[in-house]
Amino acid sequence: ANKFIRQFYNLWKGYAILRPGFHVRNAYSAMYNVYLEAGYRALPNIGRAHVFDGLAMKHPDNYMELAAKRWGPDEAAMLNEAYMAMRATGAGQAAGEFTSSEFHSGRWNPTSEDFRLLKRNRKIGEWVERKIRTAHAYDVLKRGGNIDQAIDVVNKWHFNYTDVSSF
Repeated sequence: ANKFIRQFYNLWKGYAILRPGFHVRNAYSAMYNVYLEAGYRALPNIGRAHVFDGLAMKHPDNYMELAAKRWGPDEAAMLNEAYMAMRATGAGQAAGEFTSSEFHSGRWNPTSEDFRLLKRNRKIGEWVERKIRTAHAYDVLKRGGNIDQAIDVVNKWHFNYTDVSSF
């Protein structure tokens, strides 16, 4: 019975966050956390993190070369370090809300975690989280912190939903 409840609950969570308002609220509250910890000067880093993330996602083989051309090698290295810090802090709420369900499988089955609509929703949530977490880690590094401090700050201000119990 406990397994069924967990599967049903995970399915419910996937649909509970399936709306644009969830992602807007998630982005807004994450940006507010950055502001609370680092001040208004950190917020423009979100744009830089957005561009860097786009390079890393679209050009995984040569994104560092492209970033170095855009910002210089030192800045590109710092952005890459922030990106690594982001990766170490979990995927964020949207990705962690809906996990494996053994109800059914398949991308056209609405009770499957592979259902196209649910997968797209997770991708949007992860997209938002990558930008905010990278920008926050980048700001810590710009202030003279190291990658461990950046990870600690991001984990403190942005909940790591991959670090929760199974139910």
